[in-house]
Amino acid sequence: MMRLRSHKRSALMSQAGGSRSMQKARTRGVLLAAAREMLASGGTPNVAEVADRAGISRATAYRYYSSPDVMMHEAVLDGIMAELDTLNLETAEGAAVAVRLETVVDRVIEMVLRNEALFRTYLRSALADGESRGARRTRWIGKAIGDDARRMGEKNARRLTAALSLLTGIETIIVLKDVCRLDEPHIKEVVRWTVKALVEASLKPDGSA
Repeated sequence: MMRLRSHKRSALMSQAGGSRSMQKARTRGVLLAAAREMLASGGTPNVAEVADRAGISRATAYRYYSSPDVMMHEAVLDGIMAELDTLNLETAEGAAVAVRLETVVDRVIEMVLRNEALFRTYLRSALADGESRGARRTRWIGKAIGDDARRMGEKNARRLTAALSLLTGIETIIVLKDVCRLDEPHIKEVVRWTVKALVEASLKPDGSA
């Protein structure tokens, strides 16, 4: 009987702990979602303002985040990771390498454009922290190149991966939108044209244009 009661107590304590963890995760998620909304509208909110926007007490918010910088950084990363998790980079089986790469780059650019404010904030934060970024993009591109890397040769495939990495981040948007003053349709047009030109050059023996 004593052993049975002990098991029941343990089960109840485990359920209570799980419930608290879920509640904490929900509260954190609501705070970070509110922070992203305020960032997307061009704001630089503090913890109290985010708490008010989220409908959570300021005291509770400060228990989660004492620093607005930490909250903003986590909000941005949380949002970006959620977007990356939904990104579909599958390409048509048997499609030409130029088509596969154009599909991958196009979908990444679409995702970055949809979340431009988040990526700009992340870039500023990452540069300030000296954070290493972008390993995912080389994997995406390498997968899209696939067996055609043998046709290109190791040097050309490596050079193509590096060149296409320039087209799959917020840096591309900053240059084409802020510097070149292009709108979104023309940004996509330039990116697609560049992918085709780079692939065509990489399929030549010496990798020249």
